[in-house]
Amino acid sequence: MPLAGQLTLGFQYANAQRGFIRANRLSSDPDNPDFNSKINSDFPLAFGETFSPYSGTAFLPGPGAQWDKTKYYLDLGYSQPLGDAMLKFKLYQNHEDRKEKNYSSSDINRAYRDGQLVLDRDVESDRSYGGSMELTKPLGDHELLIGGEYKVLAYGDTTTNSVDLTYNDAPWVTSQDDLSYKSSSEGVCRGYYF
Repeated sequence: MPLAGQLTLGFQYANAQRGFIRANRLSSDPDNPDFNSKINSDFPLAFGETFSPYSGTAFLPGPGAQWDKTKYYLDLGYSQPLGDAMLKFKLYQNHEDRKEKNYSSSDINRAYRDGQLVLDRDVESDRSYGGSMELTKPLGDHELLIGGEYKVLAYGDTTTNSVDLTYNDAPWVTSQDDLSYKSSSEGVCRGYYF
């Protein structure tokens, strides 16, 4: 760049498909003799995972439960020498989405065979962004740093495309709209240093 400045642009993309660990204990109570007994002897003992936030049995993983997560990270940086000092400026933005699907388990609800779709939702899991500015100047055997940064830690909306209300046992869930959320909070961080 002019005047010996340096501009950097960054783009990262990641895609991950992930399955879920299913519970494989006859009891989750450590005082119960069935705590160390397996539901299925072909697999190791496990407490299992849930889809978050837990809202009934449709959030307990069945066979084939998975999510497909896509992330985009964008960043822009600029540094400019000012005599023997250096001024640096950075901006970033994250964009992460998850497509979640869960399937029925006859171990959870005996009225269902394994593999029926019981939860389908889209989660905008990261919408964070921020920036920083820093001035560095040598002072004899020392270095002076002056800077500040601003970060917004945020998520987007959660859209439930479908939930099987018969399979799901949460009485507070009466429609798929009960499980859809608009982005309602964010964390704002400001930092300054000298």
